[in-house]
Amino acid sequence: LIGRATSSMLPLLAVLLACPASIEHRSSIELCAALEGSPVALVTGLTPANARYFVTNPANSIFEHAFSAPLVIFHESSWEQAHGRPALNSSAIAQLVRSPTCAIDTFEAEPWLWRVSSRDPGQSGIERFQEFAGMREPFVRHYTASLNKLLVRKVAAIHHAVQRQPNGSVVIWVDADVTPGTQPLLDGVFLTWLRQRDVSYIPFRHAAHQRPFSGPPKHADAQWRIESGVFALTVGSATRRFAATAVQYYDSRLEWLARFCLGASAAQLQTGKRAICSHDWVAHNMYLNDIYVYSLLLHADLRADPAELRLIYSDGQAMKRMRHGWFSMGQPKSAARCPSDCPPSYPHFNFCPEASLLRAANPRNGRSQHGAVGISPFSVCRYLVHHMHGALRQTMSAQNHPGASSILQDAELQTTQAQLAVPFLDSRWRARFSTPALFAKGKFRHCTVERDGLCP
Repeated sequence: LIGRATSSMLPLLAVLLACPASIEHRSSIELCAALEGSPVALVTGLTPANARYFVTNPANSIFEHAFSAPLVIFHESSWEQAHGRPALNSSAIAQLVRSPTCAIDTFEAEPWLWRVSSRDPGQSGIERFQEFAGMREPFVRHYTASLNKLLVRKVAAIHHAVQRQPNGSVVIWVDADVTPGTQPLLDGVFLTWLRQRDVSYIPFRHAAHQRPFSGPPKHADAQWRIESGVFALTVGSATRRFAATAVQYYDSRLEWLARFCLGASAAQLQTGKRAICSHDWVAHNMYLNDIYVYSLLLHADLRADPAELRLIYSDGQAMKRMRHGWFSMGQPKSAARCPSDCPPSYPHFNFCPEASLLRAANPRNGRSQHGAVGISPFSVCRYLVHHMHGALRQTMSAQNHPGASSILQDAELQTTQAQLAVPFLDSRWRARFSTPALFAKGKFRHCTVERDGLCP
């Protein structure tokens, strides 16, 4: 059935590649005419600052080449205008886009963003969590603003798309520094593989303090987390629940979970032989960067422990486990590096399985030897390449806001000295659970205020 449907998509592919690019502005994704007849929606985020940068620097961005699927751009014009900056320049973007494109204001489509972006702890779950836990996170050097209030916009866009798109369609989030690979998304192989899974993502370990993957994925491997520059979800009840739960973590859930872990009795925390909060997969994802929120939920779903699921997923409904897919980056040339179809300068270890592992994970009978995780028989970089050039940096750059303030100067993103304190994982969490905290980017030791100042 999927093969027949994929064959019928070839005329659509030809139309997409031949159509002149255009931008339609809509209030919700289901109103986007660009998506009519397409089984895939590419979703991305774009600030006016990004747009101004890409007008003159389109290389290694979503604007460099045409995608073989329509593009939905979630922008933040209402936020920008509320802070005295111009809205998205549609005419300039129209000259750049090479795919049928729909533009949606994220703050209009997901109005709860105004609340969580507030400086008022009574409204913002991000503020409450940072007051309790501090705002410093692993792998991030920039601590002068609440970057989680920027990253939550990706979570909002994914939530909106998954809630509003029809069942069976595929939503693929792509960061602004993603380009199409050499193979079209609708060639049949890629789309068929995605539709056999609910969530498909790139697992990584950080090269600063972790080893490369040495074998098949293990549910007990607490070290990996999602690299969310390319993240695919097949729309259905399971992924809608997953996306909605991620939103809850920014609203209040992560603050509640942190307080529960540090304040509950030993009996309340016990699941099996260990306290649930002592597991590395919990402790290492107690942050509000989207990679940690999504990784926490994905680890819990893969482990499928009823007590853990009740704690991590808060609605109490019967769990329908998701089918997971791991994007491979091809077969490794060495223990640490992937083939040349992926950028060689990635700052971490992605999943590059040997040929034998790929065969075991994709047998002809369809039953993987590795449980709930399926491994892509192709390198994801043949379809989508994440260049990791730091699209967020362009959002923050003052030079992309001529005559106006940088987004980092917005009052809602300012921080207090208390929020820059030592992260609670380096103190209270270790004192209770003896769980090793994650390291700061490029460091192999815990940083402390006494020794390292603010641990930049």
